[in-house]
Amino acid sequence: MAVDQTIANGATGIETSVWTTADGVVVANRTGQQRKKFRKVAVSRMKFAELDSSSSEFDALLRAVGLGSIHLLVGDEDSVDAAVNLARNANAEEQLWLVSDDLALLTRWRTRTSSKLVHSVRIRDLKQGPERFAADLKDRSLDGLEMFHTDWNGGLITMVHRFGLLGIATGAEQPREMANLIDSGIDVLRTTKILRLVETASQFTLGKA
Repeated sequence: MAVDQTIANGATGIETSVWTTADGVVVANRTGQQRKKFRKVAVSRMKFAELDSSSSEFDALLRAVGLGSIHLLVGDEDSVDAAVNLARNANAEEQLWLVSDDLALLTRWRTRTSSKLVHSVRIRDLKQGPERFAADLKDRSLDGLEMFHTDWNGGLITMVHRFGLLGIATGAEQPREMANLIDSGIDVLRTTKILRLVETASQFTLGKA
């Protein structure tokens, strides 16, 4: 996992998921699987020593990120619970952003952590409309709304800010897309094109990464 290089390139955080190996080690791995010979095997079925460089011990990830943020896509809830405890012991709990499309799960987590809690959804799935949905997130004391970059516009960003929520956009790859979101006030951009984002953000007084 090239976390050091990602941070060195100018990113202010990374995205991953966490899982627990068969011998009890909490690791960061985006998919929860690793190719072994000609098939994919769940990380949870392997011992830590068997894992390749696509996995990193979560403790090591905390050290590599430093003061940056870690966006955890919630997969295995028990592993996330263990990761939160590790971050808490390292005085880094508030650097975690727990991201899930399960609203009930996030609501349960509110009493268990000071990490930021972010609901991930597509605009087409907000049957009650984005404003009522944002009000519901606020009532649940959640922290942010994550949507694909094409779902966002300036009006929606202003609206979520009005409810005290953070706006997170995913999937933007082109400088024009990134620039439009930054100019509209998006709080966080998650992308695989880190250098492109850093270069685009540098054109703004308050670049977001």
